[in-house]
Amino acid sequence: ILGFIISSKIFFCISSGGLIFFNKMRSKRTNVITRAKTKNNSVFFINQRKSRLNIDEIKRENFDIIINTPEEFKNEVENAFLLLSQFGGVGAKARNGFGNFKVLNSEQVEIKNFVNKTAGYPLHTAFSKNNRLFQIPDAIETNNWYSALGYLGKVYKNARDKLDPKHYIPKRKYIAAPLRGERGQRPPLKRRTKSYFLHVKEDNNKFIGQILYLPSIYCDSDEIQSQSQKDYHHIKFISNCNEFNDNLLEKMEENG
Repeated sequence: ILGFIISSKIFFCISSGGLIFFNKMRSKRTNVITRAKTKNNSVFFINQRKSRLNIDEIKRENFDIIINTPEEFKNEVENAFLLLSQFGGVGAKARNGFGNFKVLNSEQVEIKNFVNKTAGYPLHTAFSKNNRLFQIPDAIETNNWYSALGYLGKVYKNARDKLDPKHYIPKRKYIAAPLRGERGQRPPLKRRTKSYFLHVKEDNNKFIGQILYLPSIYCDSDEIQSQSQKDYHHIKFISNCNEFNDNLLEKMEENG
């Protein structure tokens, strides 16, 4: 992995000195990866508040991550880690495409092997029969990770903005919360992470951008008391996500 962004405030890259976090702001939360082992076991935290990092100068090197787990859980942990590398990321803003990494010398994990065969939606974000995977078309040239991530960001924003007129959020408020809107337009839940995972992966020197849709029950807490209201908001949530997915398909292709 060569230089990926863990969050909007932290750049992560590999240099000849080892694993480096470039922290642009004062923060105690810089130990995002605590068990990362490089060739010379070096980890550095560098304050970059007064200077900018040139992402074109980031060098590409490898590092090891040591995972300690009981033998009976080894395959399960390895599969989970591979799924994370293929569809997710580490650190803050992982669902927005930050913190992506690549596992070398590993086979691709098939989503279908982890799909819950039970009908309906899972209680929490998980693979199910309702998964959808969107990918940047081959015709779009993305020769580096930041151009692929930039394309994903524009497509996502465009799909979201098309749901509602400006300053009006009756549909957008179901995609993710919190979300600022006019009076009477507040989301049903104070906080609800989006069901979409933006991700960039490398394949044969090409960077492929994708968005994974993992829907779940809209609300399983007491924040919404009435079961009828929970059902109502879940129907609205799925309906608006389906419209959002149609908007994504205007600029992306569905994979599988």
